[in-house]
Amino acid sequence: MVGATATAAHVACVAADLTVLLGAVCHGAAIAYQLAAGDNCNAAAQDCNGVVTAE
Repeated sequence: MVGATATAAHVACVAADLTVLLGAVCHGAAIAYQLAAGDNCNAAAQDCNGVVTAE
């Protein structure tokens, strides 16, 4: 689900790509979302599987 949402965000950034700066900001935000959501997904899976992580 994270991949599909991130792909949709990058596609939505196409209009902003006409201005280089706005496009970079838009894609940067999409990448930040993708990384954060992926980390949250991995953490939830580890919690579900009973994996203990060192924090």
